[in-house]
Amino acid sequence: MASRHIRFVVTTILFFYYNDDTVWAKKLDPGTAGRKTKGTFVTRDTACASKREMKIAIVIPTHNRQEYVKLMADGLRASIGIRRIEIWIFDDASTDYGEDELREWFTYAQKGILNTHILTVKKRVGAHINSRRILEEVLQRTDANVIVHLDSDLILTPTWLMKLKGWMTKSDGIMTMYRSDKIHHGEFDCDKRFCMKSTIGSAGTVWCRKLLETVLSEITEKPTAFDFQFSMFLSEHEFRILVPVQSPAIHYGVFSSRSKRQLTKTTDIGGVNFKWKTLDKNLAKRTKAFLEGASPDTPSTDQTDVKKPKTKQRRLKRPSGF
Repeated sequence: MASRHIRFVVTTILFFYYNDDTVWAKKLDPGTAGRKTKGTFVTRDTACASKREMKIAIVIPTHNRQEYVKLMADGLRASIGIRRIEIWIFDDASTDYGEDELREWFTYAQKGILNTHILTVKKRVGAHINSRRILEEVLQRTDANVIVHLDSDLILTPTWLMKLKGWMTKSDGIMTMYRSDKIHHGEFDCDKRFCMKSTIGSAGTVWCRKLLETVLSEITEKPTAFDFQFSMFLSEHEFRILVPVQSPAIHYGVFSSRSKRQLTKTTDIGGVNFKWKTLDKNLAKRTKAFLEGASPDTPSTDQTDVKKPKTKQRRLKRPSGF
């Protein structure tokens, strides 16, 4: 009789432990995201590796808008420490340029070091599906435990990489480097360093690997609004979405690229409290031109890039007033 009672107790305990919906499991792991994933729980305290163990990989989706992409590549080149970072470019069937151009624009490492990877598709996937697909793909291809999801129309301050690991140790495993206007993504509870966002877009997000794996496994794949899906999921599971008070990123994509080569004007641009003085003057000039509506398909006419024609040795007399 006693042994039958013991078996009943043990069976009951095991049932409640392995049942994903058990209240007991949630009490053991407060803040748990998505209950069980591969036999483990991911919480806000366990989502990230220690600062010393963090390994960063940058993921960038591209599709046409050539001048946007070239500016982004030039801005990333100025990032301190970029030569030691893995870069994964996922091109969504661009027709304005190919793998050779992308490799030229985004290769920053010294000769003999291959840390830039270019992956292309022949048939366009589309921005919404692509934002999830490339994260799933990069997790299979790298052992990096901090995944930075940039976009081809962002420019960042030169010191963002130096600060990133410190930021992530303060996070719950997710943050964004683009502090957008409150109209587009609500925010609350700002202190001297960070604000909390209610929702964010994919551009500029930084993930700790464990949390990203959990989110991808728990959210059902849909053709649209992956960023809204994961924002809602994280909020429901009480994970904070942080952004630095001084936005490390500027989003200059006034025109978004759509099917049939149509450009659609957007309003979610800029970056709250972005430090313009940290940028090279030429980069700042090009970025501001795009913010004011310059075409992402038209080559820059920046006079600093144009070779001046040789003048004759004879000095010309200048007209008065100059």
